[in-house]
Amino acid sequence: LPWYYSPFSVLVDKEVVSSEFEIENLSTNYGFNEQDLIPSGMPRYDYLDKNTTPKRWVLFAPSWRSYLTGSIVSGSSARIGNANNLQKSNYFKNIQDFINNSELNDVLEKYNVELHLKLHPEFYCTYSDVDWISSSNVKLADNKVDITEYAAFMTDFSSFVFDYAPLFRPIMYFVPDYVEFKAGLNRYRELDLPFEKAFGRLATTPEEAVKNIIHVIKNDFKTEEIYKKRMSEFYLDNINCCEGIYNYLIQNDEKKTEK
Repeated sequence: LPWYYSPFSVLVDKEVVSSEFEIENLSTNYGFNEQDLIPSGMPRYDYLDKNTTPKRWVLFAPSWRSYLTGSIVSGSSARIGNANNLQKSNYFKNIQDFINNSELNDVLEKYNVELHLKLHPEFYCTYSDVDWISSSNVKLADNKVDITEYAAFMTDFSSFVFDYAPLFRPIMYFVPDYVEFKAGLNRYRELDLPFEKAFGRLATTPEEAVKNIIHVIKNDFKTEEIYKKRMSEFYLDNINCCEGIYNYLIQNDEKKTEK
């Protein structure tokens, strides 16, 4: 979304980045000057405990859809949801088919695994009361979760994945409305980091998503080497990110003072 996140749209003169990919992408496609990017890593990464032993939980966190929400509520950033539109959509139907799949639920029960569905905040308040879960091994997650508790992660194209990838645990992608996505109904149809270069297998049908998650569970939540390599090579040395930003700002403030 260069038209939406360019420096001219977001009105910032500096941006924090966590990878060489971001530096190249923001410089080439978004109109940032490379000297205006702070390669320190995200401050929140300082609090990501990679040594936490995860529970036998899988987090599924699909993003929201602009074509399934209404106008912004006056005086806030929240949007007015439409449960009727949601329940008629392929987005909803395919997610429901996935989480209620009998083969999946048999595997979840056999291997003592829970699948937690985390709705995007744009959807949560409106759709959290929709009766769409039939399995006792599938639960609706709270609006806030501790990602270090999860042994694996599934999303569609949410940027949430970049918070989970530093854990080097299995990641899966499931786009339940792939046709609508490629048609641009959600404002864009391509990703800066395409699926074929991302951190896990892509599914575009409930059946493929079931196959992928069963593979991860039966493989005892081991990350495939090709994806572990991509994760490890993607990020900068994200250690002491807060201190890195602080030092950058101090040094640049001193340069301005000298001038």
